[in-house]
Amino acid sequence: MMARPHSHQHPRARLAAQLGLTLEALLNGARLPATPLGPWDRWWIAYRLAMSVDRLGLQGPAADAGACPRCHSVATALGSAHPPEHTDTLSGPCLGGCLLKWARRVRSGDADPFTPWPRTRLTLILIKPGAPEALVAQVLGSFEVLESRERRLSVADVRRLYPEAYGAAFVAPRDAYLLSGPVQVVLVHHPDPEAGNPTAFKRALRQRHGADELRNHVHIADNPGETLADIAHLLSWEELTELYDRYERQHQPTRMEHHRAVLGPGAPAVGGLPTRPG
Repeated sequence: MMARPHSHQHPRARLAAQLGLTLEALLNGARLPATPLGPWDRWWIAYRLAMSVDRLGLQGPAADAGACPRCHSVATALGSAHPPEHTDTLSGPCLGGCLLKWARRVRSGDADPFTPWPRTRLTLILIKPGAPEALVAQVLGSFEVLESRERRLSVADVRRLYPEAYGAAFVAPRDAYLLSGPVQVVLVHHPDPEAGNPTAFKRALRQRHGADELRNHVHIADNPGETLADIAHLLSWEELTELYDRYERQHQPTRMEHHRAVLGPGAPAVGGLPTRPG
């Protein structure tokens, strides 16, 4: 059973579906038709992928006629930069109103679609600073680990993982937590993705190891688009393209169909994508 039409979907689910469509089209050497999107939605996708809206083919008509002209102007300018720029440097009454309202909508509630996301064979797990050693051991012992590396996140890394994090009271404690020490980036493979639900695994980890709302130990994307975006970000675009060819390309039609169902009527057609050159 397919996901319900877009009017029933949480804003974050719609963003994730559009991200998935855009990224997989790019990985297959195609460009989506111009798609109506709100100004901050378009910026969010561009910033998440660190690619300008024109490179991604996201310059379509605005979907949110109620957004103020300043939002359209500012979001377009940020998303059109090479690479896209963040909202951290902005100020003004619109940004304390329109942008903050958009960010709160994206962050609120349950973002899962009404039918589960198709699972990817790959999952990227970010183990956050200060996570219990027992949690690390559980992660490493639960999957086929393809790669594990330690690194320190920068402010830019945190912004790209969570572009919708906006408002000083919300952002400051999260920065302090995520920048307080090294993280561990773990790429794992599920030969049978139906046997391992990464979202359920994340929730079980947090419950077992005493996570709270802020210090929640692990980041695991809940949907295919953000999973692939995390691999490009925290490993590299080159590694993503190689891994995609090996593990994910053959399952692309199922994911694309699901993303279009989440978006509902008017979702861009994605049939007949050419093979990515090279």
